[in-house]
Amino acid sequence: FLIADIVLNNKKVSRNYDLYLKVEKKEDQLTYDYNKYYIFYYKEDDDRCSKMSDTAFNYAEEQQVLLKPVPIYFANISTLFLKSDVETENYIGITSSDKLVVKTPCTLLEIEDKKVTKAYIKDEDIKEALKLDERKYENYDHITKKEDQLNQKEETYYIYYYSNTCAACAKIKPLVFDLIDQGKAGKVYFIDTDKVDMASGQVPKDYIGIDDYNKIVLIVTPTLIKVSGGKVVSYATGTNLLEEFNK
Repeated sequence: FLIADIVLNNKKVSRNYDLYLKVEKKEDQLTYDYNKYYIFYYKEDDDRCSKMSDTAFNYAEEQQVLLKPVPIYFANISTLFLKSDVETENYIGITSSDKLVVKTPCTLLEIEDKKVTKAYIKDEDIKEALKLDERKYENYDHITKKEDQLNQKEETYYIYYYSNTCAACAKIKPLVFDLIDQGKAGKVYFIDTDKVDMASGQVPKDYIGIDDYNKIVLIVTPTLIKVSGGKVVSYATGTNLLEEFNK
């Protein structure tokens, strides 16, 4: 999807490079405190950069909400480098910002452990590198009735309670999906609390030991419970619940 505008201070504004992370100085290029990130080098008057900017902006906005982002920085070639600077012949393996000079508009570099690991020049390669995570909750197994929470066929499984309006859920969503897709989470069922009312009743002081689905009342998302033998044996809430999987 493409987002033509964003809302800033309750006002709709057109997206532009200044709204996102920027490389302000040449010497900063390889110094950011992320294990991995991207730098998109652009020129304001370059038609190709203008066409590719939506891809980069969409990616930037997706990463902004994540607990463990792989951010993208934007570097204006015209202001970052001097006219006398000579473009680096081979970006790959560069570990010094002073030796990294990019003069080709619409270049995307991948930085990992403060070293250039990949360079993308072609439009299709940039789009592939910055493609959005299209996985959705709906792609995974769901429990749609409260009474089915404790009677699934597996002896042991997890239930992950979420809301599509929950900011904390959005932060860890791809990490939860990764654990499931990589087979590191065991069996997981999802419950959409926007569709299944989980807030009616008294919230228990402790969920451990509950064997009656009516007593599972929660007002916090995300929440993860572990069910074994028809009762709750552990639970966790918030963005730290990732540590609860496969305990």
